[in-house]
Amino acid sequence: MGITTSLNPWTTLMHSDRGQKVSPELGFGTMVDYRGQHAESIACPADPRWVEYIADIYGEYAKLQPKELWLEDDFRHYNHTPIKLACFCERHMKIYSEKLGRKVTRTEFVKKLLQPGKPTLERKIYLSVARVEMKKVARLIQKTVARISPTTRLGLMSSFPEWHAVEGRDWDGLFDSLSGTHLRVSRPHLPAYNEVSPLQY
Repeated sequence: MGITTSLNPWTTLMHSDRGQKVSPELGFGTMVDYRGQHAESIACPADPRWVEYIADIYGEYAKLQPKELWLEDDFRHYNHTPIKLACFCERHMKIYSEKLGRKVTRTEFVKKLLQPGKPTLERKIYLSVARVEMKKVARLIQKTVARISPTTRLGLMSSFPEWHAVEGRDWDGLFDSLSGTHLRVSRPHLPAYNEVSPLQY
């Protein structure tokens, strides 16, 4: 009948905690925000256990051979309730320190990151790390899905444009990592994303 199916798993590293906790069986680390607040269930995007886990999960979804398989863009560092700007866990602080060439505390790094005016080295490092991690996750998911269901296209569901601006998202790099040999597929943010009234829409 010409009907095709797409699959939307809805979340990657979790939009927000929502009362959940990471199962000890999975054992991956969670995000830490700029104030030092630890998430209960929002995965740290640099934790290799989580990266492997999410790629394997998308491999399972790919077995259904949908035409499109969607990724929420929540595998980003920014805007996860109850934490906001992240990730500043021990793993990430080690990454930031290595790139700075000296050991730095979360408080010191965040102060320079959020300093008004011309972008600091800390801000450039933070944004670069966030971009690289998004592309790395997308690339591994794409390779896993392509191995299992070569005809399935991966699509990206995007949120608020101001969030993308805050994180300095690398759109070309992200879509290249996600699409493989397929065309880029995107579901952009639209007013109805917030379920506003039809009149406003």
